[in-house]
Amino acid sequence: MIEEGERQYEEQLFKLAPTDITAFSEFIDPEWVPARHHQLMLDKLLENFVHGQDGRLIVSMPVGHGKSVYSSLVTPAYQFGLNPHERIICAGHTANFVEQAISRKVRGIL
Repeated sequence: MIEEGERQYEEQLFKLAPTDITAFSEFIDPEWVPARHHQLMLDKLLENFVHGQDGRLIVSMPVGHGKSVYSSLVTPAYQFGLNPHERIICAGHTANFVEQAISRKVRGIL
């Protein structure tokens, strides 16, 4: 019974993922269910990057609160899903960090 409910829930996420970044996030990793502060950040990321308004956003939150997951993994993967020809720059403290911690994970999501 639980497995059937989980399967239906995953199917619903799959249907919503192309148009809902929250569903997309949970679909790619069930542990990435956005909390309220994550949803606020995702809304601003969508507004500033995906929908092409300002293109700038400063995110200031304590360590371990999901900044990297949602701004460096979920949002770029979502953007590439909407526009596969998009060009996004990943930046970090070293090139190795960007390649290992961000770029490969985004490619893995896609």
